[in-house]
Amino acid sequence: MSRYVMAQAGMLLTLFAFTPIPAHAQEVRRTQPGDVPEAQRDTGASRLGRARPQREAAAAQAPEEIAAVATQALTAASVSCQVTNAREIGRLPDGSSSVLEAACATGPGYVLTTATPPVVFNCLIAANQADDAVAANPEATPPRCELPENADVLAAVQPWVQAAGLSCQVDQVQWVGRTGNGSDRYEVGCNGAGGAWIEIGQDGSVTNTLDCLQIPANAGACEYTTAAESAAGIQARLAGSPAADCAASQARYMGANQNGRFFELKCASGVGQVVRLGNDGAFQQAYDCAQAANIGDGCQLSDAGAAVAAQGEKRAARLAELGRPCTVTDQRVIGREGDGAQREVVEFGCSDAPLGLVALFAAEGAQGSEAIDCLTAKGRSLTCQFTTEDQIKGVLGQMLQASNRACDVSDYRIAGLMAEGDGQVIEVKCASGSGFLGEFPATRTAAGQIQTCAQAAQVGDRCEL
Repeated sequence: MSRYVMAQAGMLLTLFAFTPIPAHAQEVRRTQPGDVPEAQRDTGASRLGRARPQREAAAAQAPEEIAAVATQALTAASVSCQVTNAREIGRLPDGSSSVLEAACATGPGYVLTTATPPVVFNCLIAANQADDAVAANPEATPPRCELPENADVLAAVQPWVQAAGLSCQVDQVQWVGRTGNGSDRYEVGCNGAGGAWIEIGQDGSVTNTLDCLQIPANAGACEYTTAAESAAGIQARLAGSPAADCAASQARYMGANQNGRFFELKCASGVGQVVRLGNDGAFQQAYDCAQAANIGDGCQLSDAGAAVAAQGEKRAARLAELGRPCTVTDQRVIGREGDGAQREVVEFGCSDAPLGLVALFAAEGAQGSEAIDCLTAKGRSLTCQFTTEDQIKGVLGQMLQASNRACDVSDYRIAGLMAEGDGQVIEVKCASGSGFLGEFPATRTAAGQIQTCAQAAQVGDRCEL
């Protein structure tokens, strides 16, 4: 695998020319020292030298001795591994160092040398490098992991996947390469879900995670993850969220900012959806395609225009459920309350509502949705664009006229709420220079209790306009 930066690739490849232990020596090595006749024991100092004839091979180290040597080498290389089994599988061509395989209590096993400093790489890397070596030279006999404890590589990498915060039952894995910071990068395929690249430091910690959707094509796409699995992987993270009913058939990565990562989904309904996931993969927020126009390059998997129209019909229906029917001429998403976790705020232009409407929609199925006109919205520091100030002044003048107060309203200010909260106390300034202070109920048909500014001053209230 030479597609990515492999800082130590040259050093790893030198091991492919190692000298394997002869079969008879491997067989004898599994005996215990006490089982070998005294006359056949090797009393020399070097038990890791080049393979010798049958008599000398019988003196090979016992597994527990090899495990001790492997532990010492792994410790010197700062690799965390509680060695449970080990074997000698060969020597470097110059005879200076043995090549060992070690199995660990947790995680993958390792192929290593006893050189100073040791060269250490795990069984997944050994398998990939060995495959490359054999592909280049069918006669090559590169070192591979063969201890039974190292046979289940999927189980060995599962703890990494869990530490990376991925919901994934690993069904395939391969080493992708070594990054510039010394971490090893692996691709993991997940059973029925989107895979990822995970980067593991030399201490066994997860240093980075990239969802397969995040990997640009020019960097090398994931080989073990289909488009359907990527969509299913994102879908699984939406449980209990406003986007849970999307039923995604496609997904794509749109980009990221300090708040999280953005993904576009093509839903089975044909309406697009954009979701923001945190760096831990947890759902944070959902946007329809109208809201997502300024996120990356907007919706691309579905017809954004159709999505906007469908969402508009859906919102209009919700208005009717609130008892505020509206023949919609325009609509725009203002945003969300607070930090985005609360209600969605949408302004509507209505041909049958002179003061327009602003809806505050709670998540579907949740309580707390309401609709207010633009006069009430102004009192909440929300600015309407489809309803002008002249329209609001006109309605206020009509309400005064209905209460037998003539006033061509030139200005107004919201002074507070009515006692019951169902309307506002408003000061209006008339073009003639006079003014009024009084109640303007939310029904917007007629003004309530009204005083001139002179009358208001007599009871301690004051006009400011």
